[in-house]
Amino acid sequence: MSAATGERSDTRHDWSMLEARTLDVQSELARRSFRRFVVAMRPHYALEVYHLRIVREIQAWADAPQPYVLILSMPPGHAKSEYAKLCMAWLVTRDRSTQAVYASYGQDLADQQLRDVQAILDSEEYLALYPPALNARRAVTDDSRGAKRTGDYAELLSTPSDAAGGWVKSIGRGGGLTGYRLDVGLVDDLLKDASEASSPSTREAAWLWLTRVLLTRKRAARALRLLVLATRWHLDDPTGRLLAQMGDRCRELRLEALREDLTDADDPRELGEALWPAVATAGELADQRALDPAGFASLYQQQPTPSGGRLVEASWLPLYHDTPWLVDGRERPGRWLQSWDLRGGGRQDAGSYAVGILAYVPHDAPARCYIVDVARSRWSPEETLRTYLRLSLDDPLWSRAVERLVEAAADGKMVIAQAAARAPAIAIRACASKHDRARAAQPHLRAAQVELRAGSSWLPDLMHELVTFPGAPNDDQMDALTQLIAHLWARVASDRQAEVHQRRTGRARDLGRY
Repeated sequence: MSAATGERSDTRHDWSMLEARTLDVQSELARRSFRRFVVAMRPHYALEVYHLRIVREIQAWADAPQPYVLILSMPPGHAKSEYAKLCMAWLVTRDRSTQAVYASYGQDLADQQLRDVQAILDSEEYLALYPPALNARRAVTDDSRGAKRTGDYAELLSTPSDAAGGWVKSIGRGGGLTGYRLDVGLVDDLLKDASEASSPSTREAAWLWLTRVLLTRKRAARALRLLVLATRWHLDDPTGRLLAQMGDRCRELRLEALREDLTDADDPRELGEALWPAVATAGELADQRALDPAGFASLYQQQPTPSGGRLVEASWLPLYHDTPWLVDGRERPGRWLQSWDLRGGGRQDAGSYAVGILAYVPHDAPARCYIVDVARSRWSPEETLRTYLRLSLDDPLWSRAVERLVEAAADGKMVIAQAAARAPAIAIRACASKHDRARAAQPHLRAAQVELRAGSSWLPDLMHELVTFPGAPNDDQMDALTQLIAHLWARVASDRQAEVHQRRTGRARDLGRY
């Protein structure tokens, strides 16, 4: 062999080694990063901004040391099921001992989705990076290494670096999981359509199956991670119940087809811009809304409409970004008000919240109300009193309020009595139902006379409660706000009547001179 030939042989060997190392690096990066996995499996995808948000949320959910329920509420036809299937394939690639269930409202649909997951694991793109994950023969033979593979179940093949024991399975709502233990559950639409969602018995059956079947099959010594992908059909759908009953262990990414909620700082769209114009343009979505406003609010905006319709629209709630109580760094004269709706019962009671709202109203614009802050928690009576006094006496903004409205009910009676010497409150006695009070406040909200502070941590919860009232799980913030509005505009109306009376009296006095 000539020296030149030997050099070429060494060069080919070096290139071969480099390519192998590059492939190993790509494989490991895709194993660790869901985004890289998606790009590797779907090289033709043009990832939209909101696709990248889904990818980031799934990555954070999978990596979190403390498991939580991730809920992706999305319009129909916007690839939520595709990302669920890619997620399952990625999870079993990270760890082939993973035991994962793909659940949906029907067994046939769940089976089809699992076949798609298997197709990802069988694809050329996958096998270019990883050893086979599934038995290619779809039968148990010597070559299959004993791994079963059927339409609704497939066992994972081990590799030198990954132990065996993992599997993927499909299940329809109502199906049994006896004998199976899992550490990943992917739930893709437990309710089929509006007809099922409107049936209380079907909603209850879906909830019981989720809580008494799927969530009871946790694998020993491993965390159970639940990913829920859903289009919102009803306030009391499984997503609504999860948020109401496991709110502190849930995270929801709510994606509107047309942007209306401007509180989401991670959404770069302008008001009214479509989520994925390639699937549905803003004009097409507007036409769909005109045909069925209530259905559009649920399916496309992820804001299920209560029975009888919503009382408050998101578009009525403007946001402000500055400090309206300051002008050129100097105090702008105005009124500061607190409004409190307090709960009854101890800290362990998981029912209602105690809520306080701080508002500012400029003297030169008395029909404009700015919500500055919201305090909200399930405090015990003692904690409620301490919080009220601390904010009223020590907080730089809350302490400016001399009008402190407290509903004289539940813990409110105790606060009114015990805080009288240090931070006296105005006792408010509700003379109408919650719904009637909200109706009375509706004209002021529709006229955009109440503005909310942009970027506040409390803003998403407040807006969601307002636009879903009276069907929201809680209505304490609505109660505190309507109490504030009623007091504020009763004062405005009284001042206007006094001004009119003064003008009339003055004219009568002038006429009396002649």
